[in-house]
Amino acid sequence: MVSQIAKDTARLIKEDRGGADYYYDPDILAPFLESQMNLSAEAARALAQHIREDRDGADYYDNEKILAQYLSGHPVEV
Repeated sequence: MVSQIAKDTARLIKEDRGGADYYYDPDILAPFLESQMNLSAEAARALAQHIREDRDGADYYDNEKILAQYLSGHPVEV
């Protein structure tokens, strides 16, 4: 089951992406993920970097549902 926090976080990332797009920068996204999802700095940095790499590649995480699954720690099916 996808957590509500992951759904909310994915929604906020998606909203940012359609606007200022600050979260494209892992240095900005990582602290957001750390506080939003109660992660360690290292875990948040790894997540932020992975999200950035996806955006520069297949861009699966443009889909809010897929991003929420990933943030919840569930396997992502594409």
